[in-house]
Amino acid sequence: MNYLAHLALSGDDMEVAFGNFIGDGVKGAIPQDLPLPVQVGLHLHRFIDHQSDTHTMNLDMRVFLRRRYSKYAGVVQDMYHDHFLARHWSQIYQKDLGQFLESFYSSAERRLHLMPLRQKRFFIGMREGGWLMNYGELEGMARAFKGLSMRSDTTSIMFDAASFLERHYDVFESGFIQWYPQLKDLCDKEQLVLFKKLSI
Repeated sequence: MNYLAHLALSGDDMEVAFGNFIGDGVKGAIPQDLPLPVQVGLHLHRFIDHQSDTHTMNLDMRVFLRRRYSKYAGVVQDMYHDHFLARHWSQIYQKDLGQFLESFYSSAERRLHLMPLRQKRFFIGMREGGWLMNYGELEGMARAFKGLSMRSDTTSIMFDAASFLERHYDVFESGFIQWYPQLKDLCDKEQLVLFKKLSI
């Protein structure tokens, strides 16, 4: 799952969302001196990644992408999931997407000192550029994939991922609609388990 999904799957607790957001930048053992909700968010981030990489339903969808995008199929799929989450947000969540993101941004700014440098840079660009809101449009996806493809010769394989999505839109949308509610239910349950386990 990509950034928008990681935030959304954190529920209403913005501290959990913060931990989830910085998850890619925290390697190894999770620091126990962090606030409990941030620790929960970090554990939840790893849980989400594990589910995305192992759950049969998600892997079945990834096979189609692997033929074209090789080892970057998971990256492309994660971005597609964020696109459909933004598009279907109002059918999944009661809160407005823009208000949800502003709530996260405001909360995260108070914890910038806890952000790994890479996540801090991404956070600033994400907020100023409105990237997560733009994921809901194919034009926004095209800009995102263009940026990813310019990082190196190997990532250039993703340059056409937005147009590939457009050509096979119904297939990927149907897959997301089936997969996301299952993942959301798993995350809701896991978060309760984590709070109980880590508070002991």
